[in-house]
Amino acid sequence: MSSYLKKKYYIYYEKGVAEATVQNIVFNWSICATNYIVLTIEIVDNLGLPFFASYNKLGLEWGKFNEQVKIFNQFTNKSEKYYKQDNEHITFFARYKQYYFGYRDNEKIWGDKEVQGYSCSVIYPYRSVVRFNQNKVQSVWHERLDPFGTPCD
Repeated sequence: MSSYLKKKYYIYYEKGVAEATVQNIVFNWSICATNYIVLTIEIVDNLGLPFFASYNKLGLEWGKFNEQVKIFNQFTNKSEKYYKQDNEHITFFARYKQYYFGYRDNEKIWGDKEVQGYSCSVIYPYRSVVRFNQNKVQSVWHERLDPFGTPCD
């Protein structure tokens, strides 16, 4: 793991990209919740939320992409869901050629909202890369974070 320390990465935020160096490594290992490794960096406040990192700089175009959001959200409205109150809607923040980078998150999920009562609209935060083919959603990459330990329910 120490090989990741002091390496430079491009961090892709809601509103742009910045270079950062890994400062520390933290991990979570659990049989019930999502296992993950966190490479800590210094956050650039004026770029919004950080979403992912890469070794090489990608030529992303930032924007709102409202038409793609509408198509994706219509698709999820028709999909079967584990939690019916979770609409699984997404926000696309960037694209590279025909690939759209999206996220959904809700700070309330980590804070004071009661999850058992399902009072928040986002149950699982995720990051996703999709493309559209004749208004059909094609998932390229998708990753969810389970902060609740659902497998142990």
